[in-house]
Amino acid sequence: MCCSEVIEHLPDPALAVEKLARLASERLCVTVPDMSAIPRGYHHGIVPWHLLESTHLNFFTQASLESLLAPIASRIEVARFGQVRCDRLSYYTNLAAVVDR
Repeated sequence: MCCSEVIEHLPDPALAVEKLARLASERLCVTVPDMSAIPRGYHHGIVPWHLLESTHLNFFTQASLESLLAPIASRIEVARFGQVRCDRLSYYTNLAAVVDR
C-alpha cells in the first residue's frame, strides 16, 4: 500500500498512519516533502514552492517521519528523491519511507 504526499495535509497524521497500518498487511510506503530542504537551499535563494504550500499542516524531516512511523513498524527504510541541482548545490525535496509491519 502507498500513501503519497498526503499526511502532510491531514490534521492528525498519527491517526492517519494508524489507519493505514490497519489496511496494509505487510508493507506500507509513505512519501512526504522533506523540510530539511529549506535550510539547504536558503543560502542560495532556492526554496521549492511545494514545500511551502498553504495546505501543509505538518512538516517532516527524516527523523520526524521515522518517529511518526515507528509505532507501526518492525523496520523502516527511508530514501530521498526529488533532486534539485543549481550550480554546485544539490539536495532532495522529498522523503519516501518503506515500512515493514
